[in-house]
Amino acid sequence: MVVELAHEPVVNAVLEIGAVGETVQVEGSAPLLVADTSQLSTDVSSARVVTLPGIQGGMDKMALTSPGVVVGFGNINSNGLVFSANGQRARSNNFRLDGQDNNDPTIAGPGYFFSNLEAVGEFQVITNQYSAEYGRNAGAIVNIRVKSGTNSFHGAGTYFRRDDQNWTSLDNIQRANGLKNPPKYLDSILGGQFEGPILKNKLFFNVWTQRHWVRQNASYIGTGSTLAPTPAGLTELQGYFPNSIPLQNYIKYGAWSIALGNPTIVPNSTVM
Repeated sequence: MVVELAHEPVVNAVLEIGAVGETVQVEGSAPLLVADTSQLSTDVSSARVVTLPGIQGGMDKMALTSPGVVVGFGNINSNGLVFSANGQRARSNNFRLDGQDNNDPTIAGPGYFFSNLEAVGEFQVITNQYSAEYGRNAGAIVNIRVKSGTNSFHGAGTYFRRDDQNWTSLDNIQRANGLKNPPKYLDSILGGQFEGPILKNKLFFNVWTQRHWVRQNASYIGTGSTLAPTPAGLTELQGYFPNSIPLQNYIKYGAWSIALGNPTIVPNSTVM
């Protein structure tokens, strides 16, 4: 019998009187319908967590594999992906870590963004008909169970690397700015996990670690399409709008009012 996160394991035993020497053959198969609960959920095992593509650094992206779950909108999640389940507000999702509340009470989303893939035992998204034990919100329930250790020693390591300068091509805005190569942007995630027994069948340990660092140059930030007026352009604008308070503040406190460094105009430049 397999015991899964947020599922009630049921064993139906039927005892009958059999003849002496009778052979009893037992066959089992996975049920198509869970009869003891009405909840609709998507369960992801630890093996699938580490093999699904595109979720490095963002485990909550697995929620999009559930029926009825789509990308949400709005600045309502300080940690991870914003998503909506069955038309509910993205703010209405409930996040739980090892059975405990893991919600950010200020801006919604998870309070602690758990991103170490190797340390996850199970990942589950319940989208409808969950029991009253959850409560709180009307959206999806996101359950994460952390590995707790086993009777055998196991370990794993992961390394994710994104290198825009060497592995990606220029986008349209970068081409318009005259760049020959993508700006430097190196995103690296290094993680590991190790578990094993302390007292066999009684006490176990499970440790994990993860480091995430980003290296980029200033020109990466300046590849947007927004253009700033030159000092000559500001003077012309001031002639058209002499009483504009925002324009006066821009001239007084903007980039061209900074004397330190003697800034100069470079056409089509992406350097901030």
